[in-house]
Amino acid sequence: MPRLNGRPTAWQTARQQDTQSAYQAYLKGGTIKQYVNEAQKQLQAIEKAEAERAADSLANGLSTGHSVGLPSLLRRQHAQTIRQRGPKTVTSPRNGRS
Repeated sequence: MPRLNGRPTAWQTARQQDTQSAYQAYLKGGTIKQYVNEAQKQLQAIEKAEAERAADSLANGLSTGHSVGLPSLLRRQHAQTIRQRGPKTVTSPRNGRS
């Protein structure tokens, strides 16, 4: 690949770093966009891989009980309130009993 004044080109830098931010910088930068298609493909591949890792982490957390989703956060933050009020009872509309 060509070098500009002995320095790596924007594309070379993006390829060398191989990160989402590097490819985004290449695409947004003011340089000649000779490798736009390849940069977009690399960026999509990175984004897809990150989404898959996030989904795997979520699935693993759910299966091992280590997830920290919104419901568990709310339970932790409001545990005292839940203990004080006790469980909700539901009244049946037919016979008026719980």
